[in-house]
Amino acid sequence: MNKPSEMPGTTRRWATARDFPQPPGKGPNGRGFCRWCHEEVPKGRLTWCSDTCVDEYWIRANAQEVRRIVLKRDMGVCALCRIDAERLFRIMRHAARILWAAPYYKRLGAAVMLKPLGNFGAFGGSFWQPDHILPVAEGGGQCGLSNYRTLCTPCHLAETKLQSGRKAAKVRAATKGGMLEADQLDFAV
Repeated sequence: MNKPSEMPGTTRRWATARDFPQPPGKGPNGRGFCRWCHEEVPKGRLTWCSDTCVDEYWIRANAQEVRRIVLKRDMGVCALCRIDAERLFRIMRHAARILWAAPYYKRLGAAVMLKPLGNFGAFGGSFWQPDHILPVAEGGGQCGLSNYRTLCTPCHLAETKLQSGRKAAKVRAATKGGMLEADQLDFAV
């Protein structure tokens, strides 16, 4: 059985435990096999042989884990414009706390002022997103960490717009009767 990283491109976004069944049988030491790399599981572990294999699974199965691991790797710095979106988030969260401590009539103004900035959740909410380098629609689903990058919200919106344009161009070309090659669909903004 191939690991997902060896499978042809898939458009499925998330994996489930059923996608990674534990291989049947036992290893030479009488222990089961790792669901990810199919090596024998060491003593003290039941399903995965290492934390690396666990991370590989969770990257494919859970969006919050992707955000956590990409944040740890990229530190919230946008891959395109190099803005430190995570630092910007921390500054804005601190400013929001100061403004909310102000008297009521000032808080009302702060709420109106901060609302467009979005969610101040645990991961920076709308300040940055993990983005697939090879889009899911083009076969980048269930990818490893190497297919993710950090993008600030403006860069992510611009990339999404470009992807939509490429997809629309493919659809238009297909409906005209002739299919264009992928390199003919690339265009600059």
